[in-house]
Amino acid sequence: MHLLRPLVLVVDFGNAQALADYARVLELDPQNESAVDGIRQSSARDGTRSGGSGAPGQQQTAGRQPNLDKDAYELLEVSRDASSAQVKHAFRRKAMLWHPDRHVESDEAMKAKAEEQFKLVSLAYSILSDPVKRRKHNVGASMQDLAGA
Repeated sequence: MHLLRPLVLVVDFGNAQALADYARVLELDPQNESAVDGIRQSSARDGTRSGGSGAPGQQQTAGRQPNLDKDAYELLEVSRDASSAQVKHAFRRKAMLWHPDRHVESDEAMKAKAEEQFKLVSLAYSILSDPVKRRKHNVGASMQDLAGA
């Protein structure tokens, strides 16, 4: 795949399709430095690591926007070289902690926080359990970029 197309897409149509093209290049050639740089530049240009809004079409909790700027590894509290079994174990631990059914008796603010955290750890797990999404996240794509992928 030629790397000129994603550059044109960034200028003409925004970053989503460009990121998808760069990701496809990385699938074909995981060592392609141009694609890695393109993802980093697209993410920086889009502002995805510094306070983007929620993913399009994503349901918001109690009028608040989930913080998709966080790192999936930090949310699940695992290292970047964690195995799939370690990621799964960490997700189950966090899911049990934040599952909305465990906060039925809590006040509304705590219920909203629990629901938001549960959605975030679920998204983090979906990213880290998928090898393609994990590779994209490792080279700079934010959770927001990968939420709809």
